[in-house]
Amino acid sequence: FTPDDLSVLAWSVGRIGQASPSFWRVAANLAEVYSQDFTPRASARLLEAFASAGDRQVSQTAVTALLEFLRNPPGEPVTDQGVCQLLRALVKLRRTEEIPSWMVQQGLHHLEGSTEEGINSRSLVPLMWPLSRIPSAADKAASIVAMLIRGGRLDYTQMTTTNVALLTHALGKAWDTSLEKNGDGPPPYRDVLSQLVTECGVRGWEGLSPHAIAGVLWACGRCTVTSLLEECSYDWHPLMEVKLRDFDPQALANLLWGIGRINRKQLPSWLPPSTIEAALLHQGPKADLFSLSMMACALAYEENFDVDSLFDALWRTVRGLIHRRAHGSNTGDLAALLWAFSRRGHSEATMDLAAVCEHHLRSLSTDLRAMALWGMANAGHVLPSHIGKDILTCIQEETSERRLL
Repeated sequence: FTPDDLSVLAWSVGRIGQASPSFWRVAANLAEVYSQDFTPRASARLLEAFASAGDRQVSQTAVTALLEFLRNPPGEPVTDQGVCQLLRALVKLRRTEEIPSWMVQQGLHHLEGSTEEGINSRSLVPLMWPLSRIPSAADKAASIVAMLIRGGRLDYTQMTTTNVALLTHALGKAWDTSLEKNGDGPPPYRDVLSQLVTECGVRGWEGLSPHAIAGVLWACGRCTVTSLLEECSYDWHPLMEVKLRDFDPQALANLLWGIGRINRKQLPSWLPPSTIEAALLHQGPKADLFSLSMMACALAYEENFDVDSLFDALWRTVRGLIHRRAHGSNTGDLAALLWAFSRRGHSEATMDLAAVCEHHLRSLSTDLRAMALWGMANAGHVLPSHIGKDILTCIQEETSERRLL
């Protein structure tokens, strides 16, 4: 039973999705022991298999062993598909900070050459998915795609509509929004994004899944591409015909977040709160706190009073999930929900969320802690004195550290 056999078996089982936890434990143990015997191709397959497994904790040590083996470039060349597999798996496993630099550089090299003769241009979109999610590679990858399109080397009119939509989403994901906060303005490739969005419209958004449609709107919101919603306000648009009941909670969250970033205070007339509420009720059992927090933040500024009923529905779903979550998990999502419900003046939700969040303030990032504290202050929630002193000390320590830097 060779490492290659193990990788094929694990990959196949992962695709079927029927493996028991004991299977993944055995596969992880074997991979850890024989990690030095895996070829890059077998490593890529096995990492993809671990990424598709339900419990990532089981495979942590095996992934670490395989990463150590892949620390240096292998003697044999790795194809664009192989590099793509490796990058995609490591991103899904949330090991982006540990991805070897040679792997990132090969990914960027294959991306730049993906339109040259003899290289499959269909690898461009699959490569952009992981590269746009790796902080050290995202900006360079987006710049390469923009250069290819502006230079006429990438003819997106010959791509499928789904690939155009996926590429739009990847370019949106690659944009570092902190640059915009620092006064650098929107992404320098916003013109390319607008072209891709227009291309989706020219084709009438035909054949796009709810996730693909939501991904385009999410990218528009993240990169301030307003042309799409402007088109919808002038005349009939295919987007007006989308059936929100078909959108799962994450797709619905992405759609609302994108629209909310552009139309901060007013939903489009073709998207009434009652339609969103019906979709939420239909898909509610599948929702998680992350997608619900995105929806709540997207709608927090909405001036239409009908949104209050939607927030009642959101709270009913959130309340059930809070009590079922593992202790200490999803604290960032709860902080965002606290801010949104407090802004809407939803007293019951704010009181319950504040009571949970006050015990996790120290563990939150600076931005999320600020959101939680604003939500508490806006609702008149008073922190217990010992928690208040602890948070004040924490803020003073962080301020001192930033001054030293």
